[in-house]
Amino acid sequence: MWKKRIISLVITTILIGSTLSLITLNPVEGSNGTTLYVGGTGPYNFTRIQDAINYSENGDTIYVYCGTYYENITINKSITLIGENKYNTTINAQGNGSYERGSVIHIDGRYNSSLKFSVSGFTIENASVGIYIENGTRNVMIRDCIVRYCIDPWMSLGIVSHNNDNVTIENCLVYGNKYGIIIGISCGNCRNISITECEICGNNKGILVASSYIVNITDNKIYNNTNYGIHLYASYDPKGICDGDNKNNLIENCTIFNNGKGIFFSNDNVANVRNNTVKNCNILSNNGCGLGLYNSSGTDIINCTIVNNSCGVHFPCSPFTIIKNCTIGHQGTGVNTSIDSNHSKIINCKIYNHTYWGIFLAYCSNFIIDDCEINNNSYGIAVWPCENSSITNCQIEANYYGIYVQSGDGIGGQNYDYLNDFYHNNFQNNVVQSLDMETNHWDHGYPSGGNYWSDYDGWDIYKGPNQDIPGGDEISDTPYNITGDSNRDRYPLMNPYSPSSNIYFQGLEPLYTTEYIEISITITPKEAIAGAQLDFIFDPDMLSIEWVAEGDVFSGYDTYFGQGVIDNTNGTLKNVVSLITTPGGNTTNQGSIAIVAIRAKTITGETPLNLSNVIIGRPDGTPIDVTIINTTVNIQLHNNRWDVNWDGYVNILDLILIGQWWGETGTPCWIPSDVYCDGIINILDMILVGQHWTG
Repeated sequence: MWKKRIISLVITTILIGSTLSLITLNPVEGSNGTTLYVGGTGPYNFTRIQDAINYSENGDTIYVYCGTYYENITINKSITLIGENKYNTTINAQGNGSYERGSVIHIDGRYNSSLKFSVSGFTIENASVGIYIENGTRNVMIRDCIVRYCIDPWMSLGIVSHNNDNVTIENCLVYGNKYGIIIGISCGNCRNISITECEICGNNKGILVASSYIVNITDNKIYNNTNYGIHLYASYDPKGICDGDNKNNLIENCTIFNNGKGIFFSNDNVANVRNNTVKNCNILSNNGCGLGLYNSSGTDIINCTIVNNSCGVHFPCSPFTIIKNCTIGHQGTGVNTSIDSNHSKIINCKIYNHTYWGIFLAYCSNFIIDDCEINNNSYGIAVWPCENSSITNCQIEANYYGIYVQSGDGIGGQNYDYLNDFYHNNFQNNVVQSLDMETNHWDHGYPSGGNYWSDYDGWDIYKGPNQDIPGGDEISDTPYNITGDSNRDRYPLMNPYSPSSNIYFQGLEPLYTTEYIEISITITPKEAIAGAQLDFIFDPDMLSIEWVAEGDVFSGYDTYFGQGVIDNTNGTLKNVVSLITTPGGNTTNQGSIAIVAIRAKTITGETPLNLSNVIIGRPDGTPIDVTIINTTVNIQLHNNRWDVNWDGYVNILDLILIGQWWGETGTPCWIPSDVYCDGIINILDMILVGQHWTG
């Protein structure tokens, strides 16, 4: 046979080289053997695709010209099957046959790992199964095909891979089938499967992955499927052939929209769906949930946009789930745990505009919600029976309820202790900031602090665990009471919490005209620091700076302090510098960088105090992230001006101060001794003091 084929090949080559008239050859990239043709003319041309396959040998390429070929084909050799144009090169099975024989293309590697298969450039239609790959087949490429209208009362499957390894389905359009693509059937574990750059649409069910692993579904558009877009299902095998688990799969860079459900994980309550990842996906406008995880574990949902579905993510009985860096909005509920989704996390997500719950936690423990923005929901976060969980570092804003903790009495059959931790959150402009009918912790102790409450107008004059030591600490001096039971935030924060280091003003209180007070510029470092630099900006028409002194943040070390340059004409204090000069010295303690004495002038009202050019450095000379908290100071007219020295009495000590400035002039009320506020220190000032004498 080989001699006959070699002689024929030589003759064909001579004829082509001399006339180029008998046949037109289309070059095939990557072919290592003979190129055979179907639907053309000349040598090595066949009328039926199956005839060409039967004639071929491993390594051959079969090129099929445009046309419709009514047949079922089986491939059991290492060949490359190429259609001239996927829109006009059609294989139509006419609905013939049973399960296997009704496949348009049946690829059967018979567990021979040395075989390689490639099919591209066809429309495949009208059978029980469009493409069926089975029996341990490896190294399969299905590329640039249309698989459609596989309509059968029993099967109706687009592409099926059963018990195979290293299969790639690329750039295919799969539509109009009951199932678009199935990976694994009846414990037919598949592994190392890639479905990429495909459109799967208009099927009853888009992609089903059953009891398989390392299946990568990437860069696909999956839409308008009646039941679901993607379903990962695990099924136990009672015969023990396989464990039935569905694991280590990846769904990435997919757009999944207008399906019955978006992505759906489930099992038979024995086998496991575990350790799968959904990443960088847009999951939009599905009739059911965007993601429904049922009895799964260890799922990572990362960098996804999940909006306009009936619900966002629902994962009952799905522990160790992580939802991270996701945008979840405009649904009935954003994230719903409900039952035993323990040790799960929601981190750095934006969850907004939900009719009911932004996040609903129920019947779970050791759950973490951290660094999330939760706004414009009816319930920002609802906590049903749930224990030993934490909600931290979240921006909870413009909801009806910020956090809502339902009483566990009479709910379910299991007793929950609650004792959850809610701290370092910013509750801003919620109708009911929080309601708690159970016993939970609303702060992290001292000095870590509790939460920021936009409706709480507290003072920060004292510090310490009991808030009874003079000096501020960025914590309000009195607790914040939580609506509901007897819970309270013992250490409410004066300013919105930030995970970065905060720099802010302390010691502020209403300031009377011509009075001066000492304020501190304070840092609360979240990591070790060794130096600081800053500028201070103020309104020179309302304030002036008297002096600047070193603060205490670097106390215990040798230091250098530069008080900066005071410019009361332009309202600036520039280039204040404080740093440790002890080798290896650093601190993580809260403390003041500088103490600044400011004096009010005669104009009343609020005036801003701003920091700029702030640089806080680590010991290695790199800057840390800093949140600057600027503020205002309220200047009021002093109605007891005759108490010149502000000691609460009017006596000889006030007259002494007038005498020390006798005859001096300035603007009205320019100093406390100008009691009459006429700009001159004279007998009129003494008369007012005498008229209010207390002794």
